[in-house]
Amino acid sequence: ISDSTGAYSLFLVPYNNYSANLIPPSGEGVLNTTISSLDVSVDTDLNLILDSTLTLSGTVFDSNGIPASGIHVVPNNGSLGGVTDSSGQYSIGVASGTYSLTVKKESYNSTNIDAPYEFWITPLVSGVSVTSNTTLDLQLPAFVELSGFTTDSNGVAVGNVRVEIPNRNFTGYRSEGLAISDSTGAYSLFLVPYNN
Repeated sequence: ISDSTGAYSLFLVPYNNYSANLIPPSGEGVLNTTISSLDVSVDTDLNLILDSTLTLSGTVFDSNGIPASGIHVVPNNGSLGGVTDSSGQYSIGVASGTYSLTVKKESYNSTNIDAPYEFWITPLVSGVSVTSNTTLDLQLPAFVELSGFTTDSNGVAVGNVRVEIPNRNFTGYRSEGLAISDSTGAYSLFLVPYNN
């Protein structure tokens, strides 16, 4: 661990292709950084430069323009990304670069929009260039609703039926639906459109 002046020292077996993972304390304005192809074949003085934090932020909207809460926005840099707040806003610390963004809703996150129980869209957008703090609003695709009634073979309503549409993976998407029918047998759930 480097000291308060940034000085560090460590001992290694001589090798010409090390990688260094730099993990700063939070709040320093720099990101976890990996530096590859380090030649440490002999005693070496090397200043290691951490990537500066830039902010990628915006609002996630559903297909009707409603800000969507509880949606993960994840860049393709290995970061956990961020989750939208009650206003649909997200903010992610990233290094300068070009990113693809995945959006997902995990089953444990609630949202204010009509959305599948769980979904992933990989990527929602590609080629996002970040060279300074960047604002990028995102729009989710239209989801489809599956609704009806759960009944016995005589058409009598059966309530409290768990209706599950198992996890479906298809190119760039993953979707899972879940609903519990009410006392009249009525249920409703949302899915990513898929025809197979």
